[in-house]
Amino acid sequence: MSCLENRFDFVLPLVAVVVLVTVSHTQAAPRRLGGRCEYADYAGTATILKIEKTEASKKQAEVVGGAGYEGYEVWFSFETKEKIKHELARHAVKKRHEFRLCNSWYVGPEYIEKYGIKKDKKFECTLKVITKGTCSPVVFKFDKLDDTDYFESKKR
Repeated sequence: MSCLENRFDFVLPLVAVVVLVTVSHTQAAPRRLGGRCEYADYAGTATILKIEKTEASKKQAEVVGGAGYEGYEVWFSFETKEKIKHELARHAVKKRHEFRLCNSWYVGPEYIEKYGIKKDKKFECTLKVITKGTCSPVVFKFDKLDDTDYFESKKR
């Protein structure tokens, strides 16, 4: 028997044991990132404050594997008539916020046209403030703006 065959006879069972231990450990203790999150919702209105092409939003077109178009920064404010119970919500209502697609891309000119985004236009929106877990602390969910609509990038 050659030295190589003896090594194979030893290595194969060792690899099998390592794989079995790793698989059983992974199944026994699954890792969860972010945890289960819960949010308090505040229904309200978002008002578009500003739509502008900036140096940062223009550079989006140059990113390899990115959107493939120059984007626009879209800024909005949020107001609610509900009684605010959470400090994060009180803080969020005082600030202006930037709307981006879910993957952090800037919206493009065709998205702006498709959804009728204009300065001073109001959109129904829900402010979601985290109450449990480690997910994003503040999220805005627009009723009529689909932040997962990547149609512009698919055209390129």
